[in-house]
Amino acid sequence: MKKIFAVCLTLVMLFTFASCNKTNGTNTSSQNSASSQSQEQSGSSSSGTSPAQSSSRPVSNMPLYSGPEKEKSYTVKTVDYKYNENNKNYRASYPQLEKDGKDYSKVNELLKSTALQTINSIGTSGSAEAKVKVSQHVYYRGDDFISVSFSESKKSSSDKSSVSSMRMVNYDIKNGKALSAADMVQNNDALYKAVESAVQTSMSKKNAAKFTSSVIKAGLKSFSVYFKDGSMGISLTVPEDLGGHKEIKIDYEDTSGFRTSNAAWKYFIK
Repeated sequence: MKKIFAVCLTLVMLFTFASCNKTNGTNTSSQNSASSQSQEQSGSSSSGTSPAQSSSRPVSNMPLYSGPEKEKSYTVKTVDYKYNENNKNYRASYPQLEKDGKDYSKVNELLKSTALQTINSIGTSGSAEAKVKVSQHVYYRGDDFISVSFSESKKSSSDKSSVSSMRMVNYDIKNGKALSAADMVQNNDALYKAVESAVQTSMSKKNAAKFTSSVIKAGLKSFSVYFKDGSMGISLTVPEDLGGHKEIKIDYEDTSGFRTSNAAWKYFIK
């Protein structure tokens, strides 16, 4: 009986010892796992390596237009003219159209002669003083039409002060012809009302008051026009104390009362 009791006691002790070893092993593994997880979150490791740094890749932008490339239109080159001799100081710039296989000589000669009109008129001979400066601005450039303005400042020995003026070139490239203001615009009551309305809406009350009915009507006796995307411009000749000329913008939707039947309007009125 004693032997049986001793064997049972021994078995109990062995079972208790095995259970203690299993529990200790599980706890040790859990502690090691928690320690490793803590090191990963903090960005460091037990080997002493530096903290990990986050990185990102730039997001590539999709192209705005992925269709076939459109055929390139003509290029516009600016030519600068300078002359400074015999008491003459001339400076002018004008555009020239270029494209391989195309002949733009007619419109190019018109642009050049318009820019140099006053300079050629005064000439380079003689010793009389003269100063002329001409700048150009391409308002509209399309495959079938180009609209260019030339702003000029002139002072000669006969002028008390500088005289400002503007000249325009509106050229129908498709039909190979220059268009005057009269080719595109009827000088009627509708034009007068459109200019008067534009003056009132585009200027302060103080400045608009200077552009009286008589000033507008006098300006419409000799005016020029140019064309832009969405609107046309009218350059009025006004008294020198008002600047010599005034540019008025009129939206195309407001031109129906004074447009001519010229086919060039189809480039702007869709």
